[in-house]
Amino acid sequence: MDKGDILLGMIPAGRRNAATAQSLADILGWDVRHVRAEIERLRGGGVPICAATSEEAGYFMPESDSEMRSYAKQFEGRIKRMQKSAQVFIKWLEENST
Repeated sequence: MDKGDILLGMIPAGRRNAATAQSLADILGWDVRHVRAEIERLRGGGVPICAATSEEAGYFMPESDSEMRSYAKQFEGRIKRMQKSAQVFIKWLEENST
């Protein structure tokens, strides 16, 4: 079994059961960065691992289409905020480059 499969088996179903990166790291004996990197690798391979960022933060597998849609909408909002931030840097460079 590879590391991704091991991690995937530890990620709970449903937002209400979300597991933090730290709790997954503790269970697996990994460091938190390794957990996050492995989750990104799995996502890149098409595994729909969601992440809650509210007070019940953590990773989870969606239990329903509703949870999947909610996460996709949240993620799109994060992307838009990041794009706005990137534009600030691009504008600054355009105005201040020599």
